[in-house]
Amino acid sequence: MTLPPFLRRVEAAGIGLFSGIAVAWLVGDANYGALGAAGFFALLVFLLTRALTPAGARHDVYLLVFLALTLRYAVAVTVHDASVAAGRGGFVTGDDANYADFSWTLVQVFRGEPVTFDYGGYLYLLGTFVYLETAIFSLVGPNVVLKDSLALFLIAATLWLIILFTRRPVLWIVLAMFVPLFLMESLRFYVFIGLAIVIPIGVILATGRQSPRHRIVTSVLAVALSALLLVTQGAGNDALSASLLARLESERAAMALGARTGFGRAVVLVEKGTTYFIPTPSPNPTPFRTPQVLVVQPNARIVIGTPIPGRDAIPVLPGDVLLVAGPGPAPTPGPDPQPLPISVASGEIQLVDASEDALALRTLEYLPYGLAFALFAPVPGSGTRAQDLLPIPEMLVWYVLLIAAVIALWRWRRRWRVLVPIVLFVAGTLVIFALAEGNVGTLYRHRAMVIPFVALIAA
Repeated sequence: MTLPPFLRRVEAAGIGLFSGIAVAWLVGDANYGALGAAGFFALLVFLLTRALTPAGARHDVYLLVFLALTLRYAVAVTVHDASVAAGRGGFVTGDDANYADFSWTLVQVFRGEPVTFDYGGYLYLLGTFVYLETAIFSLVGPNVVLKDSLALFLIAATLWLIILFTRRPVLWIVLAMFVPLFLMESLRFYVFIGLAIVIPIGVILATGRQSPRHRIVTSVLAVALSALLLVTQGAGNDALSASLLARLESERAAMALGARTGFGRAVVLVEKGTTYFIPTPSPNPTPFRTPQVLVVQPNARIVIGTPIPGRDAIPVLPGDVLLVAGPGPAPTPGPDPQPLPISVASGEIQLVDASEDALALRTLEYLPYGLAFALFAPVPGSGTRAQDLLPIPEMLVWYVLLIAAVIALWRWRRRWRVLVPIVLFVAGTLVIFALAEGNVGTLYRHRAMVIPFVALIAA
């Protein structure tokens, strides 16, 4: 690999510019902890790059890697400081603040400090992101800039494992992949099912001189580890039955419920024969109308407020009572109607039969739509607010990467064994998103896990 001298000079100038921006902001903020950590992680990235790169290509690869690294540093610190100046506390979204707040609360709890918090309200946030921030905050305090540096290094380490696995599919690499997963008990059970399928295929097809016996043993152990993780998730035998598909539909429905960016329709799981009522807005404890009582089928589609023209939907208003039809005679209102778990501003709602068979079928029917959203959402022009215009440049770049990746895969088709592990990782992750993600906002963030690998293929 040899870069033209002009390009080398441009890269060197970019590294100096972005380094200066990041250092200037951090020194100006007196954030010396983040400055030291950024330097430390830069050293780790340098060592990792040196270990992976042939001697003849190191100079040019160093320039490329550190141009990307310093650009990320400069953008992260600039966005953080701009957020502080705008009064958002250094965060971009409400989720960022909630994660950081929960992480710092956990640090205080572990230190035995007196702190009162709503654990039940925080529980849904508990996951790998919180673990990462908690570890950083326990060392340097609530410094939200540091996690970006560590995230970059973890991405590089993952790439390193994939490269090693492609060159030599040995057991210790598989174990290295499973160790962090075992600690991340908040991961969904379907991730481990995917691992039980993807890793053995990768072991069998990967290049190398391993004997068939060695490959089979490694594959069997990978499946056994996946099964162990499934048991710790409480999935058990459900992972081998229709219950798996039913749980996936429930997972996706829960993510879409009440989400402004939910694609498809917001979903509410209902039991046949149960009586529900539409919640009333808190400023108006009683509706200024006589509530209507409607008998609906489990798969009915309702609209809170005015129905959308041209849509086959049942319009309802706060205070209305819904009787979900079941087998047998016509239902009558129950003595204790349940509030439908939606907000009045949720918009269009799809009631869904919560029986296992119905949910399993819906999961299979949804898969093509889920794949389309996993690849292309949010489509430019689909937003409803001015700030929805912000992702358009990034989405256009993403579409170019997808096209380039398809072209690269076709050109490299005769060396398909080399590409199998990384393609399986990208495709498997996108299929998981297609099955389980019900919120474009969540999907948009989570897709970042595969963007570096799609870019790698496209390159």
